[in-house]
Amino acid sequence: MINLPNLVLEMNLTDIVHRTALRIKLNKVGGSIIHHIALLKRGLENNKVKCEMVQGFCIIPQTKEACTHYWLRETGTGLDLDVGFAVACLRTPELAEIHPVLLEELPEGMTRSDEGELTITSENQLLFDLYHKDPKDFWRQAPSDVKGFSVKLIKL
Repeated sequence: MINLPNLVLEMNLTDIVHRTALRIKLNKVGGSIIHHIALLKRGLENNKVKCEMVQGFCIIPQTKEACTHYWLRETGTGLDLDVGFAVACLRTPELAEIHPVLLEELPEGMTRSDEGELTITSENQLLFDLYHKDPKDFWRQAPSDVKGFSVKLIKL
């Protein structure tokens, strides 16, 4: 049985993620994946959609590759909202064909594809930790184009 309100919410949230990614790309909003997730989180929560920032792994089942990744999870339905991957697909359209899986724990037998990206992964980890420890300081330190960007939502 389909729960119609949850289905409508999921469709709207998926559209919001795509439109937010498109606006981030078109407006050349700087910052990192953490900044983009925080923007979407702020927009959703301003519209009474509760969500949490999640840290885990983006898994590509076909190649058994994994990398550290961050996304949002809507707390009512558990729907994962991956604006970072949506932005990446707009920049590199062939990524849309890989259909990654988001997991909080790294399964055995995976090859880490981000081990050479220590600068990026450590910066993302610092920003993720700062957001959870002191959101006001996170926003204070954010690039000006990130601070000034607002997520426009359709009616949920």
